[in-house]
Amino acid sequence: MKKYASILVFLIVLLLSSCKTPINDEYLVINYNIETKKIINVNHDYEVIITDQNVLIYFEVRPKSGEIKTFERLIVNKKEVKNYEFLDNKITFYQISEHPTKPDEQVNVDITLKTNGGYWTSEQLTDLEASSAHTITSKNDYTGSTFSLHDSTTTGLRWYYKLFLNYNETVDLYEVVYKDLATAQVSMLNLPEYDFIIGVAANYFDAETREQIIHYTNQSDPLFASFNLDPASYTEGDLVISFYEDSVISGNLTKTYLESATLPIPYKKGFTFVGWSDGVNVFSDYSVHQAKDKVVEVTYEAIWQEKTVEELETFLDELIPLVIDENLYFETSYSAFDLQFDSSTESVISNEGIYTRPYKDQNVRLSVHVYEANQLIKTINYDVIAKGYKSLDSSFASSYIYRNYSQVDDLFFETLDVINTAFITANSQGNLSGSSYLSNVKQYIMPRAKENGNWVIMSVAPESSWSSIASSQQSIDTLANQIVEFINVHGFDGVDIDWETPTDSEKTRFTALMKTVYQKVKSNNPNHLVTTAITGGMWQPPRYDLINSQIYLDYINLMTYGMTSSNGQYQNALYKSTTFHNTSLKLGASLNTASIDESVKMLKNSYGVPYSKIVVGVAFYGIKQTRIYNEQTNTFDAFKNAGSVYYNHIENIYMTDSSYELVYDTGAGVPYIYKKDGTEFISFDNPQSILEKGNYILKNKLGGMMFWEYGTDPTNRLLEAVKQGMGK
Repeated sequence: MKKYASILVFLIVLLLSSCKTPINDEYLVINYNIETKKIINVNHDYEVIITDQNVLIYFEVRPKSGEIKTFERLIVNKKEVKNYEFLDNKITFYQISEHPTKPDEQVNVDITLKTNGGYWTSEQLTDLEASSAHTITSKNDYTGSTFSLHDSTTTGLRWYYKLFLNYNETVDLYEVVYKDLATAQVSMLNLPEYDFIIGVAANYFDAETREQIIHYTNQSDPLFASFNLDPASYTEGDLVISFYEDSVISGNLTKTYLESATLPIPYKKGFTFVGWSDGVNVFSDYSVHQAKDKVVEVTYEAIWQEKTVEELETFLDELIPLVIDENLYFETSYSAFDLQFDSSTESVISNEGIYTRPYKDQNVRLSVHVYEANQLIKTINYDVIAKGYKSLDSSFASSYIYRNYSQVDDLFFETLDVINTAFITANSQGNLSGSSYLSNVKQYIMPRAKENGNWVIMSVAPESSWSSIASSQQSIDTLANQIVEFINVHGFDGVDIDWETPTDSEKTRFTALMKTVYQKVKSNNPNHLVTTAITGGMWQPPRYDLINSQIYLDYINLMTYGMTSSNGQYQNALYKSTTFHNTSLKLGASLNTASIDESVKMLKNSYGVPYSKIVVGVAFYGIKQTRIYNEQTNTFDAFKNAGSVYYNHIENIYMTDSSYELVYDTGAGVPYIYKKDGTEFISFDNPQSILEKGNYILKNKLGGMMFWEYGTDPTNRLLEAVKQGMGK
């Protein structure tokens, strides 16, 4: 004690004699907070450790690298310290505390928390420094010119480095659950559940952001993220995303405690947090320390409890659903267990969880082999149903899509069972071409069709060189072989032959064509469909040799629209109505046999085509007819075709114009609109007529309803009517 007192007196004298000194780079300058004993700054790359010994404060200065150097002066809080010493590559010295604590006074203690393999939650973000932060400026931007947030509806991004984020409720952060190094578009990846995608193209102009995202996609370590705003409600503007690498989110956390407090709770997947251990005891709360305890820092380590086999089974029960209609993301470990998955039918569900939709529902057994310490301890079996394509066993909803591929939405895939994509084209040798068409199908149709179980059919265009193809068996074989190749390469579920103008002399050639196509397609996969499109009425069916050719057709898409385009007659009547609905203006009647009811009965009665093979067509457009009134004779000339009108134009232009009149012919089962002066007539389908036709189809158990075509009704009102009318 005598020696300690002497040192104390000497230091007091020394400090009282100190004076403020100018500062330059030849000095070692240290500034610290007198109250908290925390370093504010050091003018050289040195680490300073302060130990509060109540009356005295002990300083230890070490270089962060290399050897410590000598300085002309040591300045602490603007006062020169002369009594210090060099020892073991460090500088040590004492100062008198300006605020000495009493023995029973509570003191600050630095608590270092080690996660032991766990992760911090969002509650600790204020104590962590993000690994990087970037500003998002757009949503679902496919141009690659902005740093964009993509939602889970995105299917493309082929050449993007991608991070897939899923909200982790336990840690209240977004976890990066999948990383892709620009290997494939989103729809082609076997992905776990996710909410958002962050990605950059290799040529993205912001080098810092680009290189950082590419760096993250190359890392296998866990990665978490937070947003400054709710990303679910984000549409535009600035949105900041902060990333936390494994070294940060699972690293040591040091906090200073003065009062009693509950210690933070970390997270570790597959484990239960027990508490914080100092090597002897386990704590969940911090208890205060007094000066007399002489405790200035404590290190705690997280204690984790492994899950039981019963808890593992509960986890697997939640992981593996009874009915499967998407990829499964199998975990290879859980707590202390290693997991191996085996599928009884890898063509439907692979051992890695990749789901390939079967055409019909199929039973699959998934076996989970559980290992602990490299020893097999249990096998758990799950009998699941792999959901097949939408059923065609009863009347179904079908469509043609020719325009607006990029505009397809949820209603489109939910409503339809079969999607006829138009058009691929065949030349005179039977070779198929259509790169733009194939690109549209690949990008906009296939990904979501596979998710929803829609049948996607490749429709071969009416402008193909049908007569030349059908005149040569070699060309027929080439076409049939190419159809099979395109089905296999591009993922189609069948083919629709749209030869709309065979002549009477070509009807047997049509049968020969369909026989070869049918046999080759079915030989490749008996589930694939072979269909054709034929115009309703009495004129075209005789040219298809249907008595013989129908056995090579799964369905006939009966084009009961566009059956006439003149004389004030309906293009699409449901029932025969040969008397003009408007007798004074002589408009609104059906052409002989040019109605759905007549056409359907004719196919069955004259050609033996069963109702179950007939898919009735409705129009998503109108046919406009015009005529001129002769004031000298007070008569009209004949109505002539004036072209087609999109349904949305009918609604927005003609129905809102007081010079036009909207009428529904209950006898024919169709609407029409006409100009009150009698010079214009438009025949079309509306929601009411589609509902009535749907009822007819269901009542007569026909194959289904199809329409031409999706792009001519941007309002979606007719598609909604198809959904309601066909009970989808």
